[in-house]
Amino acid sequence: MGLIILLVRCVPADKSSVIQGTWKMDSLYTYYNGFGLTKYDFEEQPLRHYQANGKLMMTRGEESRLFSYKVQNNDSLIHFNLNEKILDQFLIISLDQDQLILKKNVLPVFPGNNQERYEVRYFSKVKSN
Repeated sequence: MGLIILLVRCVPADKSSVIQGTWKMDSLYTYYNGFGLTKYDFEEQPLRHYQANGKLMMTRGEESRLFSYKVQNNDSLIHFNLNEKILDQFLIISLDQDQLILKKNVLPVFPGNNQERYEVRYFSKVKSN
């Protein structure tokens, strides 16, 4: 019996199903060429409602917008507009029932080689009442 439980725990979760639900951004870490900053007090971000049918509803106050999404290779999250044009691509750093951590590479502001710029977004799942 113990072996069966151990084997079940070793199977990675399908992130397409784990991401379903409502998420709110808690913090944003930005990195640019050796300088990092974590923000907790940013403008209200939209709630992200990932649905089982591949639709993503973003809501902020009474405003809402519909997009689609796809979890690719169990490690990437892609947001599309309704015409299937890619809007954002993220690397899934961590995803479980309570927390979602996404990394997004961002283009450098200044010209030149050997630059690194990215954002790491930390989300918590909104528990339904």
